[in-house]
Amino acid sequence: MMKFASITKLVAASLTAAIFLSGCQATDQDGKPLTPAEIIQKRDATLQRSKTSLAAFIKQKPSVQKEMDEAAGYAVFTTTNVNIVLLVVARGEGVLFDKRRKDPNFYAGA
Repeated sequence: MMKFASITKLVAASLTAAIFLSGCQATDQDGKPLTPAEIIQKRDATLQRSKTSLAAFIKQKPSVQKEMDEAAGYAVFTTTNVNIVLLVVARGEGVLFDKRRKDPNFYAGA
């Protein structure tokens, strides 16, 4: 029973985080809503960054390509961390490539 409770908590936390993060993509850093054109531009830039980062990573460690090919999906995120004594703040944007879906999923978290 204890194992089931731990798995349930993990799934609930993951879903909560996914819902929170998926809603963040449509606002700018100042919290203003983005126009549809700005959203497309931001997503295109995120895709380009992910391709550039993956290419550099695969060049550095070629075995990663095989792992990605065998995986159900993979994600590429940029993060910025700020550590102040006991407070850690992170912000990042990224893209999730799920092989079951045609289009990638974009995420941003603050």
